[in-house]
Amino acid sequence: MNKVFLSGVIDAVNIRQTSNGEMANIRVKTSSTFKDKTFDDWHTVVAFDSSSVSAVKSAVKGDAVTLSGKLRTRSYEKDGEKKYVTEVVVSAVDDLIVHVGSGSITPATRPAAPAPAPATAELDDSIPF
Repeated sequence: MNKVFLSGVIDAVNIRQTSNGEMANIRVKTSSTFKDKTFDDWHTVVAFDSSSVSAVKSAVKGDAVTLSGKLRTRSYEKDGEKKYVTEVVVSAVDDLIVHVGSGSITPATRPAAPAPAPATAELDDSIPF
C-alpha cells in the first residue's frame, strides 16, 4: 500500500497551467521534536484534481494543511546530471484540507459565490391577497 498522511504548515503554493489543466505545487513544512530539539522537514505536494487545486488557490504561507496522497519518485535530467524528486500526489477531492484562520476549506465545502440579497420592496397592504 502506498499512502501518506501529512499535517503541517504551507510554506509555498505555486499554481500553473498544464496541457491537462491546472496543477498545484505545494511546499509543506512538518515539525517533530526529540529531546528538546525541533526538526523540520519540507515536503513537495502535487495536486492535479481541479477541486483540490481550487482549495489551495486562496492558501498562503503559514496556513495549516492536512492531506493524504501517495508517494511518487520521478527523475529528470539537468545539466547532464540525473536528478530525483520524491513528492506526495494528492489525487482525490477529499484528500486535501486547508485550515484558514479558525475554519477549514475543503474542495467539497468551499463556499460558493454569495447569493444576491433578495430585493426589499415595500409591501403594499392594500392588496387583499
